[in-house]
Amino acid sequence: MVDPQEIEEDYGDEYLTVSEERTKPRITVDEAIFNRPIRELNYHPPRCLQRTAKLAEAVELMKRYSVGAVMIQDGETLVGILSERDILRKVLGTDVDLDQSTVEQFMTRNPEVLKLDDVVAYAIHTMHLGGFRHVPLVDEKHRPVGIVSVKDVNEYTVSFIAQQILTLPPDPHRKYEPRIEGG
Repeated sequence: MVDPQEIEEDYGDEYLTVSEERTKPRITVDEAIFNRPIRELNYHPPRCLQRTAKLAEAVELMKRYSVGAVMIQDGETLVGILSERDILRKVLGTDVDLDQSTVEQFMTRNPEVLKLDDVVAYAIHTMHLGGFRHVPLVDEKHRPVGIVSVKDVNEYTVSFIAQQILTLPPDPHRKYEPRIEGG
């Protein structure tokens, strides 16, 4: 049998540190958190426009509520989504008149949707495979009830391990560069 005192003399503080780390309870994120329903996320209320609305209205709605996407309806039914990416890729750099063009011309038609009882893992899977940052949430009649974003999923996941993330030491190898707003 090995005498702990001999090990301590040979390896010093390193042995004690490793021993202490092994006695601390391990914190893990159980996969069960991903099998919970999307309704447990802090998702956002639907921001909707009719398909005949002008692009200028969509941009104003996005700015007013600081959202990256609006849902497009025909009556009460979801028919599309208009995201910042749609505007960047299809509108900016063209001669499109925001006051004359409709959202229907530039929206993504028949977007992937989720329901509140779908599990968080399915939301992650849908976003990952499709490259989506926003996925509309609909009811049984395909009416918008909310929208879930990558940020919502990240915040949900981090909420289970927040203490470990918030107490990380600063990285001494990373150079700090202050952010300059608006510049």
